[in-house]
Amino acid sequence: MKKFTKAIAAFCAMAMIFGTFSATVFADENEPQADQPVAEEVAEEEKQDEEPAAEAPASPAAEEPVAEEPEADAEAPAQDSEQPVVEGSVEVADVEGQEAVNEDETETLFANGRISQDDIDANGGKLPETPGSYYLIEDVTVTEGAVLNESDSSISINLDGYTIGYTGSESMYKVGLVTSKDTYSSGITLTIFDDSSDKTGKIFADRSNGYTGGGSVDNWINGNKIGPDSGEAGRGGCIQVEYKNTFILGAGEITGFYASEDGGGVFVSNGARFEMHGGKITNCSAARGGGAVAVHASSNANIAKGEFVMYGGEISGNTADFGGAIRCNRAALYLFGGVITNNTATGSQGGGAILSKQDKGVAPLIKLKGDIKIYGNTSSDSKKANLYVDSHTNVYLGGDLAAGAKICINGSNNTEVVTDNHDYSLSSFVCDNPDLSPYTTNDGNIKFSASMPKVAGYQLVIGGEIKLRAYLDLAKYANTKTSVSYEYSYTKGSKTVNVEKNAAFRDLTASDSFYTVDIPVESACITSPITISINYSAGQVTGDTVTIEQYAKKIIHGDYTQKAKDVAWALLYFGSFAMMQFNINMDPSMRPDLEETDANINDPKPTVYTIGEGAPYSPAQDPDGAFYGASVAFLSKTEVNMYFKKSAFTGTAPAMTVTYSGGATETITATLNGNYYMYTIKGPTGDGFAATLFDVPFSYEVGSVSGEYSIETYLKVVEYKYHGQSQNILLYLVERYYDFAKKCQQL
Repeated sequence: MKKFTKAIAAFCAMAMIFGTFSATVFADENEPQADQPVAEEVAEEEKQDEEPAAEAPASPAAEEPVAEEPEADAEAPAQDSEQPVVEGSVEVADVEGQEAVNEDETETLFANGRISQDDIDANGGKLPETPGSYYLIEDVTVTEGAVLNESDSSISINLDGYTIGYTGSESMYKVGLVTSKDTYSSGITLTIFDDSSDKTGKIFADRSNGYTGGGSVDNWINGNKIGPDSGEAGRGGCIQVEYKNTFILGAGEITGFYASEDGGGVFVSNGARFEMHGGKITNCSAARGGGAVAVHASSNANIAKGEFVMYGGEISGNTADFGGAIRCNRAALYLFGGVITNNTATGSQGGGAILSKQDKGVAPLIKLKGDIKIYGNTSSDSKKANLYVDSHTNVYLGGDLAAGAKICINGSNNTEVVTDNHDYSLSSFVCDNPDLSPYTTNDGNIKFSASMPKVAGYQLVIGGEIKLRAYLDLAKYANTKTSVSYEYSYTKGSKTVNVEKNAAFRDLTASDSFYTVDIPVESACITSPITISINYSAGQVTGDTVTIEQYAKKIIHGDYTQKAKDVAWALLYFGSFAMMQFNINMDPSMRPDLEETDANINDPKPTVYTIGEGAPYSPAQDPDGAFYGASVAFLSKTEVNMYFKKSAFTGTAPAMTVTYSGGATETITATLNGNYYMYTIKGPTGDGFAATLFDVPFSYEVGSVSGEYSIETYLKVVEYKYHGQSQNILLYLVERYYDFAKKCQQL
């Protein structure tokens, strides 16, 4: 039991919280608000009934909803005593004013905003219906549904870590009341939040104490009709929001409710609005649509539509015949954050997460942005498991998508997401139909097609060098207009290196029904994410990001020969030390082990081959002592840099002639490096020595100096110099490279 002494202080803080929260919600007067119609035309007779207001905003297709996005980790409204009180809030000037929430019942019913079981019992088993700010001081049971019917008023309830168990038969709260076409309450805002430290506040259907709920009658406006003939019973198991009113969930959990028609948790009626900034709606159900939330609207084009805005929180474990989590019927969804997962549609219409279809000629609207995640939902038809929209639903990006956004959507040849030049990753869109893939059209929108090219798979190739081989299904776009680009980046010391290359169609290799492209990757970049894109006449398709490390581990633990597993192990170890040596992706001061590269694999280290006793290297002919030394860049293909004293040559630096095994020769010019001339030898293919060639020497002549050199020569010199220095990273790198090279030769 929480201490009673926190009551007044908590109420003060909560009142300030609500003022701030309301200011955030209604900050932008240029966006549609809950008490304004959002259709382009509004019936003249309705306009006459409303109080004078600012010019109505444009359609939601062009404007975003009113509320600004809260901080990502903020579930409850932020406190700010300086924040002005705005429409929809209750002005409370000081503590004395707060204590008089209900002036006629001071110190009796809900005194000082406190909600206790005694207060609820004295109120006919209902939660407060009088405008004000309230907070729970204990767990309570509610037996009857309450109705908020005072226009332009607000009620806020802070769960404060406690629970409300509901046993009634109708909606626990009905926000607003419509009694005729011209008589209705509007401008009412109900806010439920939880400012306790652990956010454990909960509203649950108390089935153990006889919960029989199923929602309430929804008397919604449709043309000239009003009342039961134009509304339906059984809507909004926990909360029903009527015409031109608003419900806000800041934090806390709504769970276990049921609707005999639509909206197991919350029903948003014609022209009403529900904002979810945090909290959860879980394990609710509806006999028809919207296990968690149903958003409904009249087919009358002159009537404002219902809106659901989700900025954060979680909707999970809910069930309905269609729209397991959400049903959107002739209304608008603004999905700007949060997670919708593990919901189920049991009927044939589908929409395990969301069902949005045109009805009576009126199309719904869906806008997406931010870090919204819709995945892991189910239906009887797997192609309708998540976000299921028909060809008449208008789907837009209402802003940039976050990098972690994931939207599983049914997709069809008619489905299109209008991007309006907002930033997004194509990989954020996953098609529930495995035969279809998302692609970007020439105008930047997103569509789905079975005939689009795609990255079908990958293979790791380690045969002296490290390559990622991508398998491409080019479909009907296997022509000269198609190309493949790939990119990755890494940090070398303080320098960021971006690798971006494009392979023309002629550079691709045909392989059965696929085309392949090989991507060489430096050994020190085995953890760098690689992104592959197919560019074709209709747009671009981007595959998932992959790393060399991922595929090396698949080889180690997969059905591969032991030789392949050995070389994959050697690659992981070599790559780990290469990253240390070149300051790539880890701190070079770290102790030399595999904790970063291989934290989940505890197999013993592979055998380290003995290089043998070496000695300082001297050329066969070097009368002037010009040779200074060499360095080796241990990359995917390895380069050798040989250094000669500038003072040993007269005039300009002579060219070096290199002869490789097999007789191939090349001429190399020097680069001035301080007091030395540096010659870079890149192997017989011109892009570095493959690991399998590490012990094959090449001959060189420069001025009066001649001799033979190889990668193995360098390894022996390093081993000789640092022998016994167990913490020398360069020595470890040399040993790992030697092991990797020998394993590659054995393939």
